[in-house]
Amino acid sequence: MEVHHHPQLHHKPKPWKEYHMNISKKTINTILRLFIYIIIGFTAAYFYKKLKN
Repeated sequence: MEVHHHPQLHHKPKPWKEYHMNISKKTINTILRLFIYIIIGFTAAYFYKKLKN
């Protein structure tokens, strides 16, 4: 079996702001999803109680 080697790629280091923006977008996305799921849950519970009565 032959071993495949990647060429040495030299990347410039990312500025800290780029890491911060990436983390912020993921965090905001997660919080938004949780908020939507909670709203959907409360709405479903409301309609379930309304239909049950």
